[in-house]
Amino acid sequence: MERLAWRCRRWSLLGGVLILAAAAAALAPLAQEPDRLLVAFVGGGRAALEACGCPAAPLGGIARLSALVLRARSKARRSLFLDAGGSLVDPELSDTAARLRRARTILQVYQRTSVTALSVGATDLLLGDELLTLQRSAGFPFLSANLRRDGATVFPATSLFDGPGGRVGVTGVLDDRVDLQQGFTALEPTVAAGQAVQSLHAQGARLVIVLSELDQQRNRELAETVPGIDFILGVPPDPEDLNPEWMGETALVSSLDRFQYLGLLELQLPKGSIESRRDLTPDLSGGRAPALGMDAFFELAPPGPRPVRDRKWLQPERELWLAAIPLPVLPSLSEDQAVRDLLEE
Repeated sequence: MERLAWRCRRWSLLGGVLILAAAAAALAPLAQEPDRLLVAFVGGGRAALEACGCPAAPLGGIARLSALVLRARSKARRSLFLDAGGSLVDPELSDTAARLRRARTILQVYQRTSVTALSVGATDLLLGDELLTLQRSAGFPFLSANLRRDGATVFPATSLFDGPGGRVGVTGVLDDRVDLQQGFTALEPTVAAGQAVQSLHAQGARLVIVLSELDQQRNRELAETVPGIDFILGVPPDPEDLNPEWMGETALVSSLDRFQYLGLLELQLPKGSIESRRDLTPDLSGGRAPALGMDAFFELAPPGPRPVRDRKWLQPERELWLAAIPLPVLPSLSEDQAVRDLLEE
């Protein structure tokens, strides 16, 4: 009987060893995969709470957007959700109380979707002192590198967040050429952004993102003038072309306004220093992007070619890979009922 018990224990131990070996073998490819980061963002300002009235494609609406963001982020190990500015206030609303109600509604939705940071836009300043009150209760940072009021800084210029292999630094700039009210002024964006980017790198940021309200030509000047920017997220240069534009090592990426599109960036980063960069966005329509795990995110896209992830693929060392996906906020997407209830209050 003792011999039988000993044999049972031996086989049990052997079985456990085999199970652990199989698990280690299954996890080995995952350990070799490069780090990934999903960046979801909106920009362009004048975000619409409801879908547009376009009969052909009624895009947008904050309830649909919220559902889309939550789905996308649930499929990512690490993710950020950023607002490039101008979403809080609709300048066509002249009633101060209506503007404030709208801004509070959007911030409540952003809290549900765990927004990472918001760059203050020029139209947001129409809220005046209420904007500072909203920021204190938002639970996430409002950023602006170049906004001043009566000569003093209004909001933090930068913020740092945990990312793959290190920290991600975020800053924001608004347009200094528009009329700002209630004592607000704006520094020249390239000077202010240069100081913010330098500060982020000094604090150990591995990647730096600038949320910009500037037009595309000034974004190009920003990329040429300020070294160390990895991504500038902001307004679109052309509604028909939302592919990234590269200026040296800086990618300018846009998303349409009014919450009609959600911008998604999927990044894969090397374990060590970044020495080269590749943009896989043009390959996405071709049906294959073997360098990226795009399968999960293309479940969210409209019908069309689906890149197939090659699980045997290994990333070359010291290369950063980028894919940018503008996802339409479509009516076929299940809407966030909690947000719909909020809108109907």
